[in-house]
Amino acid sequence: MSTLYACISLVSALQVESVELVLRFSVATFDCIIFAAIFAHIINKQRQALVHLANTDELTGALNRKQLKTKLELSVYEYQQQQIPASLLLIDIDFFKMVNDNFGHIMGDQLLNKFSQHIQKKIRKDDLLFRFGGEEFLILLPNTQFESAAIVAEDLRRSIEEQHFLDQHTQVTCSIGVADLRQADTLDTWLKTCDNLLYTAKNAGRNCVVARA
Repeated sequence: MSTLYACISLVSALQVESVELVLRFSVATFDCIIFAAIFAHIINKQRQALVHLANTDELTGALNRKQLKTKLELSVYEYQQQQIPASLLLIDIDFFKMVNDNFGHIMGDQLLNKFSQHIQKKIRKDDLLFRFGGEEFLILLPNTQFESAAIVAEDLRRSIEEQHFLDQHTQVTCSIGVADLRQADTLDTWLKTCDNLLYTAKNAGRNCVVARA
């Protein structure tokens, strides 16, 4: 729009000023427009980078706890108002402390990053991955019923078991709790249910999926 105004103004200027003067002024005007556009683009890219940093976990690239509450509250609201289903998968890397003890914390951090990247490649575009804390990750599956969520969880567990995140001789497994959203659930009870199911999976021997009955 600013370019259009500049062109109209320059054409009008030809009526009262010499062509040479108007051409000089035109060059200066369009230089300003170009530099302003470049500057605006840079500022916008920096703003996007800051938003990304504020919303994601630096180590794993997953969404952070700041985003967790907002996204889950929206799912609870949509279910209560419109019966739009949603499910949670709470995932814990089995024996992660042993990884740090045997391989060191740097390798532990690399495992967390590779683990997160693997999950993000496996889930759908609309699914959201959060770093829940430490070696725990939470996946929000929007518009997903209980049966489908359990299938996704088992497929994910199996795919992780088949990966070689550390070396060819070390197996990494995970335990997963699966909780679909139900009418009586609040954000806190939904998370608590999923957390309890995860601990049931861990107490059952790990490397398994336990879904809400």
